Amino acid sequence: MGAFIAFVFVWDLFPAGIHFLRYGAFPGSGHPPDWYFFLGRLNPIDAYVEALTVTFRFLETELLHGVACFLHPSAMLFILVTWTVLALIIGYGRFRMSDIR
Repeated sequence: MGAFIAFVFVWDLFPAGIHFLRYGAFPGSGHPPDWYFFLGRLNPIDAYVEALTVTFRFLETELLHGVACFLHPSAMLFILVTWTVLALIIGYGRFRMSDIR
């Protein structure tokens, strides 16, 4: 439950905080740098939503032009798979270390 709350409510503060530390101000009405959007999209919930979007857009064969490669929606599928594999590895490791009798 704590991880869900962190990813839903707290994650957006992470890129905004880094932007503040780097530029001395929060992202305003101007266009933030690409890394700001990338950090925001590392959230596994956003990656899941974006992966679903990619799946449905794939059927429409829509192409994006002028977007950084790591901001392309298909990159979100990679991030979603990475989070899933990471969670499985950590869970398996904790299971192996537990003392079940």
